[in-house]
Amino acid sequence: MAHHATPVNSELYPTWDKFLQDFLKRGGVIEACPPSDSVTALSVDVLIEPTGETTVLSMGDQIHAASPFRCWGFSVPQTSVDPSVLCTATEAVSNACKLRGIVGYFSIDFVTFIDPKSLEQVVWAVDLKLRYSDSMAMTKLMLYVSGGDFQSALSAFVVPVKRNERKAEGDGEGKQWRRKSRRRILIVSPFSAPDCCTVT
Repeated sequence: MAHHATPVNSELYPTWDKFLQDFLKRGGVIEACPPSDSVTALSVDVLIEPTGETTVLSMGDQIHAASPFRCWGFSVPQTSVDPSVLCTATEAVSNACKLRGIVGYFSIDFVTFIDPKSLEQVVWAVDLKLRYSDSMAMTKLMLYVSGGDFQSALSAFVVPVKRNERKAEGDGEGKQWRRKSRRRILIVSPFSAPDCCTVT
């Protein structure tokens, strides 16, 4: 293990031995790293109602800065994985939670990468947080401020945008101008449909 493990926080744990000392005293997490140089992380926020109904509330790509293992923020909606694949994986984890009597808010972290042998995209679930997450709080704030709507099946975030249009009614000096607002912006994953990223 000492030859393969790399502590995430090299300032706190410069060597494996330093990490191992604290790990044996307090516990910790040892996690497999995907066999790829290009790995994308994303988070999905879910709510399981007491009735058993499951709702996907948010999907976002993680933004990393100092370290590929430290999340700095989120980009919503996610554009890394086909929404149907991500929804299927999320449903599997949600069903496992329901079998264990888990209800309420929780967050699932996934990583996706291209398998070097099959050259196919792979999606791994790597973390489960049984709490109301920061990403959920930020999504709720974003929805409130923008008045938008998140559509998990399409991995789409639809935001209404006002556009003033003046339409003439009547002739000559009696013309009246009526203002009309009818603009929407659709921000979606490219997996949804080839012509969805449009402004009308």
